Amino acid sequence: MLFLPALPAAAGAGPAHPSEQPTVGLGRPPVARARDEFPLSAVVVANVRARTQAAEVAAAHATANVTGAPFLTRPYIGWHSLNSYFDHCSPDYAVDNRLCTVDGLVARKSNGYDPTFPKGYAATPGGTDYVYYDGHNGFDVGLSYETLLAAAPGTVQVAGIDSANPCFGLNVTVDHGNGYTTRYAHMSRIDVSGGQVVARGQQIGLSGTTGCSTGPHLHFGLYSTNPWNAIDPWGWLGPPGADPYPYDTGDMWLTGNPQDPFPQAPLSTAAVLGGNSASVTWSPGFDGGEPISSYTVRATPGGATMQVPATDSRAVFQGLTLGTTYTFSVTATNSEGVSPASAPTNPVTPIVPPTTYYFAEGFTGPGYVERLRLFMPLAGGFGTIDYYTATGHLVVPIQLIAGHDLVVSVNDAVGPGVEVAIKVTLPGPGVVEREMDYQTGNWHGTERQVGVPAPQPKWYFSEGSTLDRFDEFLTLLNPQTSDVSVTISYATDAGQHPISPPVVVGAGRRLTIPVFDPTLGVGRGVGGVSMEVVASAPIVAERPFYVNGFDFGSGAVRDGHDAFGVNAADTSWYFAEGTTLPGFNEYLTLQNPNLATALVALHYIDAAGQVTDHQVKIAPQSRFTVFVFDAGLGVGRGIAGVSAQVTSSIPIVAERPMYMSAIIGGGLVAGADVAPGVQAGATMFSFAGGSSLPGDSDYLTIANPAAQPVTVTLNYFSASGTITRTLQVPASTRHTVPIAHPAEGVGPGLTLEGLVITASAPVVVEKITYSVSSDRYGASATFGGSGH
Repeated sequence: MLFLPALPAAAGAGPAHPSEQPTVGLGRPPVARARDEFPLSAVVVANVRARTQAAEVAAAHATANVTGAPFLTRPYIGWHSLNSYFDHCSPDYAVDNRLCTVDGLVARKSNGYDPTFPKGYAATPGGTDYVYYDGHNGFDVGLSYETLLAAAPGTVQVAGIDSANPCFGLNVTVDHGNGYTTRYAHMSRIDVSGGQVVARGQQIGLSGTTGCSTGPHLHFGLYSTNPWNAIDPWGWLGPPGADPYPYDTGDMWLTGNPQDPFPQAPLSTAAVLGGNSASVTWSPGFDGGEPISSYTVRATPGGATMQVPATDSRAVFQGLTLGTTYTFSVTATNSEGVSPASAPTNPVTPIVPPTTYYFAEGFTGPGYVERLRLFMPLAGGFGTIDYYTATGHLVVPIQLIAGHDLVVSVNDAVGPGVEVAIKVTLPGPGVVEREMDYQTGNWHGTERQVGVPAPQPKWYFSEGSTLDRFDEFLTLLNPQTSDVSVTISYATDAGQHPISPPVVVGAGRRLTIPVFDPTLGVGRGVGGVSMEVVASAPIVAERPFYVNGFDFGSGAVRDGHDAFGVNAADTSWYFAEGTTLPGFNEYLTLQNPNLATALVALHYIDAAGQVTDHQVKIAPQSRFTVFVFDAGLGVGRGIAGVSAQVTSSIPIVAERPMYMSAIIGGGLVAGADVAPGVQAGATMFSFAGGSSLPGDSDYLTIANPAAQPVTVTLNYFSASGTITRTLQVPASTRHTVPIAHPAEGVGPGLTLEGLVITASAPVVVEKITYSVSSDRYGASATFGGSGH
């Protein structure tokens, strides 16, 4: 035994407490066979652990200042062995030859005692299962010169030598203001002073072996403050009513067992997948006696983290990599520290969602060559193509390779002379473009269209005419498993609005309606006609339009154009492409399906930043044509590139037809193209295919309607790799990129497999194609897909 008498009291120490009659010979050397930190039976331990639920801990917080409410956490960090226990028989350091522990065990000297420490008695007769020690009024914990912490907030009373109890050596007592005081004895160093207010978990010094001690350890004691009585912090966990000590007030540990003052790991973690995001949920564990300030959720792999406030128990991780399996763990933070990580959640794998594209138009008759170009920039896989005809439905499997296009001959798939609609299902993000080249006795032209992503119950078309030299059709695809009834309402320049009798499109079938037919259409001789298509279930609608030698002012055109309808009228429409150079005739066709007059603002911007504004009124249930090449409502002749924004007082529909007879790419292109407006800009566009071969003139037209410049990144995919260009589009301007340009495009002589365009802010992008090659002669315009 080590005797250290006459240790001085620390400066500023509080008043001494009553004598507890400790004597020399306190404590015993730590031994390997000492029982662990939980002096409880398995049944009691299970019951105590069940009390760690968050609701009970919260209730303890709410009653922290009430005598008898749990309030303690460990005065150290981590597990340590207990060497000596509180003697419920007589915790007064007097020897009565028996020791009663918290769980009702009675060890007796008559059973045998430890010859190295006579106050340790055997729990069973003749055994060596010694329990320590007779008369002890606290717990001795095996800490060797380790950090000691305040077990709860309070005010330091003694910080040094307790004059009434000097055998405790250097010690600290803390009055917790709730009727209880804790003692930390035999310290080697004290880091607080009398009268100091301390927080839970605050370091108060180091354990040691001062005073009447046989080796380094912590003597931890709990007292009722008035009257001063040593009590067991576990209370009594033996048989009810059998506690031989009359002063115990119950279990004072916040969770029934001592826990560290920083949070425990959150519980019940789980993850639920939602597309390429995951919702992670959890339940709070023990908060360490101080309120949780925040939670941190970590994703594995990658290590991305998200911090959420303590009021939340849910976090949503966005932008997970498709096809990667993730788990998530959660930690909690309070004012004292961070919890261990929770158990990982269940694994989740964001599945690559399929991407679909639909086409209602298609024909493999004499002189027609129809192809599909399928492009997936990031990943390949297996998909399907559904072909719908007037008589049947064919499904063909396909395989794609990332970064390379797949060209499919529709003529070979369905045979000659077939009117066909198509659905393409890609195994992931990508784009599908349909190419149609035709050379018949009447027409020689080309069409390029990116498909639409889904059927819809309503479609609008503002452009149309049934004059003698125009052949307008409406093609309808019903991909449903039951028949669909379709009604078409027409509106003309003259304010007429006839309604066709309903037509039935069979399940899984495609139907063609000649708009120039007087039964289902408006008949011949209507200069301008718009359509509203309403179906009893979602369908796909396209409008093929052929020009039979009409001269728009620069020469006869024998081409055609094609467009999908839009699904709703709107108050804003954007167009990227446009020009009024010699030989080009650009129009805007505006459809007002409402019963009220629409006041429409026309806002034009060009590459030079020139802005032109006009206004026009559109009568109810009618349509109106704007001549962009005319200065009255347009910009006049000679503008190389012009974009348009159409804004209306009530929802309308807008399209941009353009007819040209001009020298482009070294030859005469007498062609036609059209594009419906888009309701808003986007930050990503994709196209399948593109060419800078001789005879082909492909362009990207980019409109930036915003008041700030936009950075645009162009990724061109070729058979030999990806070419990336970056450019700036100034505010309120439009920019044209020739794909054959060596700086912004790819240079001459390349066939592209795909293009992906990203922008730092929303823009409007169109791909324009002109060709003088005999097998793909003509003009086309299409907006890009954004399915990735």
